[in-house]
Amino acid sequence: MKAARVLYTATGAAALVFALGASKCEQTTTIVPYVAEICNDNLDNDTDGKTDCQDSDCDTQCEVHVQINPIPPTITADTLKVTGTNFKATGIALQLLPTGTAGAVTITGETWSAVLTNLGTRGQYTLTAIASDAQSRQDTAVAVFERTN
Repeated sequence: MKAARVLYTATGAAALVFALGASKCEQTTTIVPYVAEICNDNLDNDTDGKTDCQDSDCDTQCEVHVQINPIPPTITADTLKVTGTNFKATGIALQLLPTGTAGAVTITGETWSAVLTNLGTRGQYTLTAIASDAQSRQDTAVAVFERTN
C-alpha cells in the first residue's frame, strides 16, 4: 500500500487559512420578540403604525354586530317597540318596509331600542337594523312580522 502524498504550497496554505478565517466571521443577529396588538389600550403595541381597531390584527375583536330581539310574528297595533343588542356599534339605523316610521334608535351600552309607528297597513313588514362603527364596519339584522287587523 502506497502512502498518499499531500503537497502544500504557500499559495494553497494561505487560501486555506483565509477560508477558515472567513467562515468564523461574527454576525450580530437581534431577535425582536413578537408583541401582539392589544385591541383596547389605544397603543400601537405591534409597532405597525395602527392602533386597536384600526389594526387588522384586531378585526375579529372589533367587528360590529347587531341583533333584533324576537318580535311577535303578528301584531294588531299600529305602534311597536323593538329592542336588540349590539357589539361595538356607534350607530344603528332602521329601515321598515313597506310602510311605517322607524323612530330614533337609542343605544345604551350593548342594547338598543326604538319605536315603530304608523303600522296601519295590513300585511307583512320587514325591519332591517344596520349597525356601524367609526371605521365604517357594518352588520345587519332582519326581522319579519305581520300586521293582522
